[in-house]
Amino acid sequence: MINFIEGEINSGGKSISIISDYEYLNSISEEGSVEKRRDPDGGEPYFYVEAVADGMRFGIFISLRARKIDWIRLSWLDSSMKGWGDVSENAVKGEYRLFLNLIEKMVGRPPDNKKDKLRSWDLKWGQLNVSNDLRTFQADIYMRPR
Repeated sequence: MINFIEGEINSGGKSISIISDYEYLNSISEEGSVEKRRDPDGGEPYFYVEAVADGMRFGIFISLRARKIDWIRLSWLDSSMKGWGDVSENAVKGEYRLFLNLIEKMVGRPPDNKKDKLRSWDLKWGQLNVSNDLRTFQADIYMRPR
């Protein structure tokens, strides 16, 4: 379950807060609650977990900087865009609208900031963003701590 208002992700009986640190994430990865991964270039480790928000399944990528969460990216696992043959401008815009509706419903209000292809909610734990980029054919939800 994903609680956007509180900045928490619950999966496998463990809770990940937007303010969780490397030590906590590493310890729950050793228990098998999250996966610890590395980029192929051997860069900094990141963590991955799957969770649900309002019936939608998301793959959640947790990126760290200085042993603290820098950002969390939610990738919709049931997207119709599985490969380049499936992508289109309309599909990206559709997912973007779907994400906006999901966040507005779960947060209970419209975004605080509206820019070209970015909508942001200022919450007590940080910022929640929904964006789309037609150049990369991606719509995303990001969580960034204060």
